[in-house]
Amino acid sequence: MGATTGNSAARSRSRRRVGEGALRRLSSGRWQARLPGAGGGESLGTYETEVDARRALRRAITHREDGRPVAAGRRGGPTVAAVVAAYVEARVADEEGISVRTTQGYASIQRAHIAPSPLGQMRVRAITRQDVKAWDTWLKTTPNAKGNPRGPDIRRNCHALLHSALGYAVDEGLIGTNPAEGIRQRHRTKRSQAAKAVERTPLPSADTVNAVVRALPHRADRLLLLLLAWSGPRLSEATALPRVGALSRTTPNVRFERVAVKPVGKPWTIEPLKTGLARDVPIPTGLWRLLLSHQDSLSAPTRGRWDVLFPSRPASGRHRQGPGFWTRESWRDVWSQVLPPKATEDGDQDPGAREEDAANADPQRQALAVWTVRALRPYAASVLYAAGAPATDAQEMLGHRTLGTTLGYYLRAVPEVKKDNAAEAIRLNADLTMPQRLDQLWDLWVARYGDPLEGAI
Repeated sequence: MGATTGNSAARSRSRRRVGEGALRRLSSGRWQARLPGAGGGESLGTYETEVDARRALRRAITHREDGRPVAAGRRGGPTVAAVVAAYVEARVADEEGISVRTTQGYASIQRAHIAPSPLGQMRVRAITRQDVKAWDTWLKTTPNAKGNPRGPDIRRNCHALLHSALGYAVDEGLIGTNPAEGIRQRHRTKRSQAAKAVERTPLPSADTVNAVVRALPHRADRLLLLLLAWSGPRLSEATALPRVGALSRTTPNVRFERVAVKPVGKPWTIEPLKTGLARDVPIPTGLWRLLLSHQDSLSAPTRGRWDVLFPSRPASGRHRQGPGFWTRESWRDVWSQVLPPKATEDGDQDPGAREEDAANADPQRQALAVWTVRALRPYAASVLYAAGAPATDAQEMLGHRTLGTTLGYYLRAVPEVKKDNAAEAIRLNADLTMPQRLDQLWDLWVARYGDPLEGAI
């Protein structure tokens, strides 16, 4: 009698009631979750901990009440790779959507790092936390299709996608709990290295930016570069500006709300910003008037042309491909034009030795060999910050979600501002608003270098 009573007590300790369902601890130590019904109910499967089983059961009860499918503990069902692919398709079809580049990145991870793995071929209902951890070991020890090891950033991105896809599977009722929940990646981040690289690369000086502006023969190209240098957008944002609507007609502002992208193997396309958040950025009044004049000079595009503020021209070579886009190579050509040529033994200048000589030059000239148009983004923010504007103004200009990104990667020293008495007076004037500060800085620029469009075609 005592033994029977003891067994009953043990069974009661290993069983739990959750709403209308039940939990039972098996001899293996795992916990089984069951929904109520005829013949003992429907099993949802087994779980490592009671907490996981309880969470799965509650979620299944909610799904049943809502008329949604419930994850059953039977064999079959989609594989992990198929669930990841379905998750990506669902994100693309979602109202908020994801960008073309993000879609390509997800598809690449699914194709190269999830589908070929043992985890990718498993049924999603059958995987456990140990399987996810084993997959992490597989990522670390198995080279990719090209024979190269997978770096920490790749593994982190793989885990992020898997975690989101399995969360999607939970929402769809395919599984009860997310087996990737709580599994953290330990990896060596590149943030510190990137920050050091930023500090090692000096910003272009105002003299350099002016030289690059004047190296461009066309008026529209000069205005594009000035817009980059004074408002800090990405090149893809600036070249996607619509012909009508981007520039305010009443205040010196420009609105950035879309981006031009080039999917692999596909033509150029224009889509909303990845964040989905448009931003209105103040620009100098003088530059605003020049841009309005440029806008008014444009006519409606012919068929097959992009209706943008900086349309591409029929030109040969590497310049102006897509909706007003410059290639990296074309900007490299422009930067290299402002490199002082190297003197030969007889005193003549050897233009072909410009970039070779830059490696042994002062930091500004040395940086010219590696600068791209992206250097104008931190340049614009740093000039504004060095002129006395708060860091939050620079953050607003660049459209960063966090101030730490602006401070850690974009704001750098601008030595020439410290040597300019007029710029120092602007910096010390704490009463100036951001538009007023930009106007005074523009006036200094024009007074120093003259009309930026002088001699342009």
